[in-house]
Amino acid sequence: MKKYLWLIALIFLSIGIWQQQYLSVLRKAAMICLECIGIGLTNPHSNPYRISL
Repeated sequence: MKKYLWLIALIFLSIGIWQQQYLSVLRKAAMICLECIGIGLTNPHSNPYRISL
């Protein structure tokens, strides 16, 4: 049973790599990190927790 789950996981991983989904994941992760430290490309009015000076 475990072998079949590994096979299914590898198939889905291969499909994601073939469709270049890793690029969108990396892009979103980078944007989240940049927004978290405050230098991202966000609208200052969209974040209610941001303090504007």
